[in-house]
Amino acid sequence: MTQFAPHLAAIRFGTGRSPKADDPASVNAMLRTLRSTDKLAATFPIDPLSSIAEEARAIRQRDRDVAQGNDADKAEAKAAKDAFFDRERANGLSHFGATLARAVAAPDGFRDRLTWFWADHFAVEGRGLFLRYRTDTYADEAIRPHLAGSFAELLRAAALHPVMLQFLDQTSSIGPNSRTAKRQGDRGLNENLAREILELHTLGVQGGYTQTDVRQFAELLSGVGLNGRLETQYFEARAEPGSETVLGFTSSAKEGQFEDVAEFLDRLAVHPDTARHIAKKLAIHFVSDTPDPDLVTTMERRWLETDGDLAEVYRAMLEHPTSWSAELQKVKRPIEFVVSTLRALDVPAARVARWSEERPVQFNRWIGQPMQRMGQRWTRPGGPDGWPETAEAWITPNTLAERLRWVLRIQDLPRLEVAEPRAVLDAALGPLAHSRLRLAVDGAETREEAVALALLSPEFQRR
Repeated sequence: MTQFAPHLAAIRFGTGRSPKADDPASVNAMLRTLRSTDKLAATFPIDPLSSIAEEARAIRQRDRDVAQGNDADKAEAKAAKDAFFDRERANGLSHFGATLARAVAAPDGFRDRLTWFWADHFAVEGRGLFLRYRTDTYADEAIRPHLAGSFAELLRAAALHPVMLQFLDQTSSIGPNSRTAKRQGDRGLNENLAREILELHTLGVQGGYTQTDVRQFAELLSGVGLNGRLETQYFEARAEPGSETVLGFTSSAKEGQFEDVAEFLDRLAVHPDTARHIAKKLAIHFVSDTPDPDLVTTMERRWLETDGDLAEVYRAMLEHPTSWSAELQKVKRPIEFVVSTLRALDVPAARVARWSEERPVQFNRWIGQPMQRMGQRWTRPGGPDGWPETAEAWITPNTLAERLRWVLRIQDLPRLEVAEPRAVLDAALGPLAHSRLRLAVDGAETREEAVALALLSPEFQRR
């Protein structure tokens, strides 16, 4: 029997409570919102990768002209690349602002939390001149639109997105017996994407695959790469000829195996090891570092019954009684702490987005850099395994001190009218604010210190 708690729904499964938003009313309400039109993505847009495709093609062509001596000015080529890089760096901060603004304005934040979870599950870091500042674009294109669909759709979108291909060096992978290898020499088959799809994205470290499976999968993927417009494309000349056998799946022997890649990913999406691996990972992220085994089993069973219907897997999690334990077991990561603080202080989402666009340097100094000192450099998780889950990874003397400094500083945001400390406490925690915390807030010497006590309390730091 579900023991749904509206305040816990906003804190544990959302982006925090807000004086301007009602707590979720039910599991059905949360899933209904998730399945509804993503209006905030339109309100706070993130530029698609296609918006820079033509400029990227032109820059690459100019570089080729310079290399070949085709009457191209080397200084002009460098100036064009420098100007592009500067615009992209500013766009990266603007996209970060849009990401924050959506989460601040969200009715319950479940969509945003799921976006962050899956973007972490399929972790990437932008690489190279064109994709360095496009990690939020990746999440917006490959992750957010597929949150309530099938895992197969999400897997295909994420694993084959240009940012993922670049991050895991798939763009340099060449089939050893391909036409390209015979013409140019064997430049090497790269196994990174194949290995991470099996080990991290689907079956898990304990999944039943072998090194032979990794090698065969890498050969199957060898034709997948990027064209000059930053689009995923299958290059038959680079693909390993013949058929490959991976975990019992045998691809066709003919050239042009992109359909086989998609079919194998679909099979991985409904594999029992995938269901077990990701069900546990969801439960760990949202509920507890040591989730109830029955919760994981229930989610895993729902996954297999529905062929990886993600909305139904979330329902299984949200309807399980252990998901509503009153004990707050998970520490908020810096992104969650920052957004929940902005919501509790009633900072307008539009202001966050406008700030990142109009004053990116200041925005980075007030948001991006403090988050980095808290331990989370946004869009730079440090590796394909994403951000850590344990409390010890996020709460240290230094990072906790930075959280305190930031809470005190953010209250000085120009034109921000911070409510009375008791009102902030009620907005942030509701019934989770115990009497001893209320007494401490009431007894603080200054208003700023009282608000900081509320937002640095163990109750607010956890979810």
